Amino acid sequence: MPDRNLAAYARRRTGRDIAGWDGFCPCHERLSPDLLRAARAAWPGAPLLAHPECRPEAAALADEVLGTAGMLRFARQSAAREILVATEPGFLHQLRRQVPDKRFHAVSGDFGCPDMALATLPKVVQALESMEPRVEIEPALARRAEAPIRRMLETMPEGAP
Repeated sequence: MPDRNLAAYARRRTGRDIAGWDGFCPCHERLSPDLLRAARAAWPGAPLLAHPECRPEAAALADEVLGTAGMLRFARQSAAREILVATEPGFLHQLRRQVPDKRFHAVSGDFGCPDMALATLPKVVQALESMEPRVEIEPALARRAEAPIRRMLETMPEGAP
């Protein structure tokens, strides 16, 4: 289920009633309109990309609101040499690796997502080896979730993470 900011974004984009949980990503929640305005002032003319999990009032200031695959696509296709990125700053490593001829600036400064930092490579290996912890989903819900997940995977650009 999307967090409150992602659900609000999906409602604005689709005009549909999208349920969300009343939580948020701590990193995206910290991306205030003031931070985005300060980034624009520091790098005038650079396009500003915001993740849809940003607060609505911050996302409204962006040139584009995109998920990580969309940000990668934008970075590859844009003529801009410098790009402002309002998402978890760890993602800039991917951008810099995949689009090395451009400069990316994290709007968030140095605060990363504490939840994403919990997913370490050794923990992923342990989870895959032990298949624990298990997440059990009711079959009816799993069937309903399958179609949008497949659409998302089919629209990811080749080579995207």
